[in-house]
Formats: sequence, structure tokens, C-alpha cells
Amino acid sequence: MAQPFVDPCSRGVIDAESCPRELGRGARPRHRGMVLAACVLASSMAFIDGTALPVALPRLRADLGADLASVQWVLNGYMLALASLTLIGGALADVYGKARMLALGCVLFGLASAACALAPSPAWLIAARVVQGAAAAILTPASLALIGATYPRSERNRAIGVWAAASALTTAAGPVLGGWLTETLGWPSVFWINPPLAIVAVGVLQVFAPKDGRIQRRFDVIGAAILAAALGALAWALSQLGPSEAQAAAAAPAQRGALAIVAGLGIVGLAVYAFWPDFADWRGMERLSHCNAWIEASKVRSEWR
Repeated sequence: MAQPFVDPCSRGVIDAESCPRELGRGARPRHRGMVLAACVLASSMAFIDGTALPVALPRLRADLGADLASVQWVLNGYMLALASLTLIGGALADVYGKARMLALGCVLFGLASAACALAPSPAWLIAARVVQGAAAAILTPASLALIGATYPRSERNRAIGVWAAASALTTAAGPVLGGWLTETLGWPSVFWINPPLAIVAVGVLQVFAPKDGRIQRRFDVIGAAILAAALGALAWALSQLGPSEAQAAAAAPAQRGALAIVAGLGIVGLAVYAFWPDFADWRGMERLSHCNAWIEASKVRSEWR
């Protein structure tokens, strides 16, 4: 699995944060190092899980008696949730606090990993993987944003380098670690490595994370739902492209038509989301004008009396 955030994307997320020294919220060097370690641990869970699991799929399929379609959804469910919710995870970190959302993402990822390890059926495993993907969509952008909110601009290059190097190492080590764990302890052990990492990351955040600087704005639930649905539809449509020749020959025209419809709905959803802020602002102004008109009418009635 490719990393969900790589340079220059990760650099842009971090550089978008205001310098903590300029805001009077500078942290001690030791505290900054511990926060960086927690961010690396948190994001490493997502990277290791994405590359370690494919190695364990043959043993997993045999133990659960899953068919090929179910095994594909074990991977696709995670990726669909991650792709459709990552932008929303970043917005949640801005509104509710970066350290808070990172800790929440770690807890959810650890719990979902335990549910995956204990899965008695393919359906259970797929559902837990979707929750895992949603948790990864929260913790990955929050970890990047927290690095930017903790480190002053003069020291961010080093922090970015450490985060990127750790991400690359854990991504590359995932298949090796997954193969060794599967052969030694079985496929559930691939998921059991995440809860201890989550506990350590949350504990470090509770002790060393700086006070969150939140953006004072309302979280747009409707806009987030539109964006998640659109990105999820497009991600699913793209995951269905490029089948083998046998699958392409067996696919009915109705199935290809359904794929085109879903992709079209995803594109339409993105277009709707592009104009949604203007519509939401207009709706808010319309409500405000109605409220002002009602207040003025009430004043007139009171004066008439």
C-alpha cells in the first residue's frame, strides 16, 4: 500500500501550521522530541498495517474459509475508508484539536486492530478493517499537523525528515515483519502489534503534547458527508478498474454500467462539494435575514401596542 501522505504533501500539511513561537506556545526541546516520537508511532501503525497484511492473506483466507472477493474487500474496505475520510480527519483535527484527534485515532485504530485479530468470520474482519481505515484517516493528518504545531519553523525540516524516514522504513519493513509474524504466530499477530503501539503513543501525547490551538469554526457535517461519499465512490470505481481478461470477459454490461454510474456520481459529488460552501453561506445569510426580519417585526408590534 502506498503511503497516504508523502512529500511534498506532508511538507505542505506541516508548513501550513503557524509557528508556535510566534503564538507564544513554544515547547521544550525534550517535549518536542517526545511528541515527534508519538506522531511517528501513530503513523507507523497505518504504514505497517498496510504493507504487512497482504503477506498474511493466504493464511488468513485458509483459516477463515473466505473466498477471493472477501479477501479483496479486506484490503479495499481499509483503503476506501482511508481515501474518503482523510480530508475530513484533517478538518476534525483543526476544529477539535490535533493532539486530541491523534489520541482518538490511535485508540480507535488499536481497538479496530484487536477486533481484526479476533475476527471469527470474513464479514467481521471486513467491518473491522473499515473502522481501521477510518481511524487511520484521523490519525495520519493529525500527526502531521501536530508536528507543525509543535516545532518552530526553523526546526521543521529536521522533524519532517525524521517523520518521512520513519514512514519509509516502516512501510518497507511491513512485508518482512508480516511474513515473520504469520509464519511464527499466525495471521492475527499482524494486528496484535498495533494495540501496544497505540497505548504508548496515547500515553506520550497525554504527558508531552502541547496545548491544542483550535480553529474557531463550526464543523460542516453535511459538506463532510458529501465529500466522503464522493471520494468513496471514486475510490471504489478506481479499485474496480484493470481486471484480468477472464474477469473482464465475465463482467456483464450491467456491471460495467453500474461502475460508470458510481464514478459519475463521485464526480458529481465533488462538483457539488466545490459549490457547497457558497450555498451554505447563502443559506446562513438567508436565515440571518429571516431572523432580523422577525426581530424587526416584533419591535414594530411592541411599539404599536
